[in-house]
Amino acid sequence: MGDIKTLKPSGPYQNGKFIPINKEKYVGEYPIIYRSSLELRFCKICDENSSILYWTSEPNKSPFPIRYHHPVEDRPASYYPDYLIYKRDQNGNIQKLIIEIKPEALTLMPPKPANNATLKTRRNYVKRCQMILVNLTKKEAAEKFAAHYGLVYMFFHERNFSDSFLY
Repeated sequence: MGDIKTLKPSGPYQNGKFIPINKEKYVGEYPIIYRSSLELRFCKICDENSSILYWTSEPNKSPFPIRYHHPVEDRPASYYPDYLIYKRDQNGNIQKLIIEIKPEALTLMPPKPANNATLKTRRNYVKRCQMILVNLTKKEAAEKFAAHYGLVYMFFHERNFSDSFLY
């Protein structure tokens, strides 16, 4: 499997390397890669908020990765979620959360192209539908994984993201 900690072009989404201020809270491998402005915002929250005890980006230690069946390629596959965080809740208990962040556009089915659409438009539609199917399959696998290991799974996009998960 390739190195998951590499910075790759991410289309229209902002990406880069995050440098934490509170380095003692970050327990993962460096560099910390963010692949969207929402991930950058999330990294800042993890770094700065006192209820976050520890956090890591793309956790790759046991029990990860999350295994699933790739619905398009019809084969076993695995992936590393975006973040694993340890946080203290209002009652003083420590919670472990798996966090996945995706652009909302990659979670909603696109409109079907018109009958007279170009071949390129139709191929893009199929490709996008396949990507969404893979994302939903990964989400389902992550929910089962979290339940099995006593973790909480949270899925964010730009319209449902807030720091309310901290409380």
